[in-house]
Amino acid sequence: VPQGGRVLLSGANHPDWVVAYFGILRAGAVAVPLDPGLDPAAVQTIIASSGAELAILDESTANDFGLDLPVADLSEVTASDASASLAAPPIDGDSIASILYTSGTTGVPKGVMLSHRNFCALIASVSGVFSLNQDDRLLSVLPVHHAFEFACGLLLPLSQGARVIYLDAVDGERLAYGLKEGRVTCMVGVPALWQLLDRRIRSQVSSRGKLFSLAFDQGLDLNRKLGQATGLDLGKMMFGSVHSRLGGNIRLLISGGAALPPYTQKLFGGLGLHLSEGYGLTEASP
Repeated sequence: VPQGGRVLLSGANHPDWVVAYFGILRAGAVAVPLDPGLDPAAVQTIIASSGAELAILDESTANDFGLDLPVADLSEVTASDASASLAAPPIDGDSIASILYTSGTTGVPKGVMLSHRNFCALIASVSGVFSLNQDDRLLSVLPVHHAFEFACGLLLPLSQGARVIYLDAVDGERLAYGLKEGRVTCMVGVPALWQLLDRRIRSQVSSRGKLFSLAFDQGLDLNRKLGQATGLDLGKMMFGSVHSRLGGNIRLLISGGAALPPYTQKLFGGLGLHLSEGYGLTEASP
């Protein structure tokens, strides 16, 4: 692929995806991440729009898309290290790094061209809000091809020396396992995930009777007021059982992709599980 050539990239969340993405950039090409769940017609539209010359796909995606352009296997591409023999071309900050396709409000895929400088400015801004370090471990559960997860769940932690953990399957059992075994400190999710946890917590509290529910609500209110007045957070001490179910190490949660209900954010804040809300148009390098 020549410098500036477009390369489709699609597959499940996995370290191979990340390696392939940065390999595309190092070669001076443009990465075009695709949703593995797209139908073949939408993929053909994106190929025509982006001018893609090559696709790097995992095994399941290659079978689904049925492309008529050269296809490389994702696991094979990332199995060997060609970096020593690959001379990286000079890359200008204003050169396109990725074309991210978003359906917007019309349902027609639209390619958003983001430069290397766009991504660098984004990370410089976000890293000033979320302080991560090499001891942090972020569990990535949202599709990494999505701009929000790509920014907050991949570029941000890597830029701060933190670790990113992926699951082989995203379900309740594997999520609980990943949070605990990975000693996860950070996670990015959509409002539906936080609302699901909200309902489970409230259901478990309600099942223990009205007196317990009243004490629980008073505890939430007390911790919120204490935090506002003194900056102290006793959530982990007061609600240790909730924290332990999330692995016991969580210190940062981020919600994005849609509006987060205020009552859910209020619950998490009272528990000492600080849930930040992210927002941004893909077109504006969110």
